[in-house]
Amino acid sequence: MPNIAVIHYSSTGTNFSMSEAVAEGAREAGAETRVRLVQELAPDAAIDANPAWRAFVDAHRDDPRASLDDLE
Repeated sequence: MPNIAVIHYSSTGTNFSMSEAVAEGAREAGAETRVRLVQELAPDAAIDANPAWRAFVDAHRDDPRASLDDLE
């Protein structure tokens, strides 16, 4: 069974939605998948300047983050 990691960055959720769709398609094709968000590096001042960005960061605070292990 293929093992697929979908690693993405999303500030407001658009890329997150696309990543979820890619993972779902891979699952439907028989792959084992995991979706990983890249760690946010932007300063809080920049995030706070965009309410949609802040909402996404807060809503996905506990989502798994990508690590080097995801590349194996």
